[in-house]
Amino acid sequence: MVSSIVAGKMRFPGGVRRWLIGAGLLYGAVNIVMLAHPGYLWFCLLWVVWGVAYGPEEVATQVLFVAVVDADMRGRLFSLMNVVMSSAFFIGMAAVGPLSDHLGPTITMGVAGVIFIVATLGSFGVGRGARALGAVRLGPGQPQASA
Repeated sequence: MVSSIVAGKMRFPGGVRRWLIGAGLLYGAVNIVMLAHPGYLWFCLLWVVWGVAYGPEEVATQVLFVAVVDADMRGRLFSLMNVVMSSAFFIGMAAVGPLSDHLGPTITMGVAGVIFIVATLGSFGVGRGARALGAVRLGPGQPQASA
């Protein structure tokens, strides 16, 4: 929550694309570090770090969503997005149970970390959408393309 509040007041220096790549890489790195079996306090600290990355990612994507969706469609599309995300959550939980039984929870976390990193680089690192996202600057008010 604190991270989202702070991120809501940020200007995202370097551009939104870099922040999203940074958040995804941080998510992945935290999961991969779990392979080292950190102690309980380190585990908690790493999840705080993971949560700190969540704020800028959440704020940036919500602001961008609002900027590209017409006002008369926002409610419907937010609802659809929540249905998709909720479905993904349940599908992910159903997949993680057998994976954890088979691989163990620690290795499953490491696999998730690799998936986070690959998905981040694939989504925000390459392609036309990633290049367009690289031009977006967020600050007070509406997002804008940089000149």
